[in-house]
Amino acid sequence: MIHSSRRASGSGIVGKLSWLHCVASEVEARAGAGAASHHQIDLAATAIEANPTPPKWLDFYDAGRLHSFAGYAALAADDHTEATRQLTEALAGLTSTAAKQRSVILADLAAAHRQGQRCVRTAVALGELRRG
Repeated sequence: MIHSSRRASGSGIVGKLSWLHCVASEVEARAGAGAASHHQIDLAATAIEANPTPPKWLDFYDAGRLHSFAGYAALAADDHTEATRQLTEALAGLTSTAAKQRSVILADLAAAHRQGQRCVRTAVALGELRRG
């Protein structure tokens, strides 16, 4: 799918390339392939820099969501410092209507922090879920 999007770059499909790399990153992270996941994040960042405005139908993805995917990839690779940095940036860019995404990010942040912080952030994430 990613390779097909590259070939179709002139047809407006290139806007979703960054998102596709992020999805591939999450798959790689879940499979335990940290280096491959990080590589996909790098490709996603390059793609979003080349075309920062996704198609109108792709309204759920932007640079903030890229940070969320990057945080998850870093967390899966046990790079808690980078995960915290990326997830904090993703959290800062969310709108007030993004309750579900906020909960996901807070739960990932909880996993990125030490035990004491983890409990606090998990409680905050659960509170966000109840409100959203």
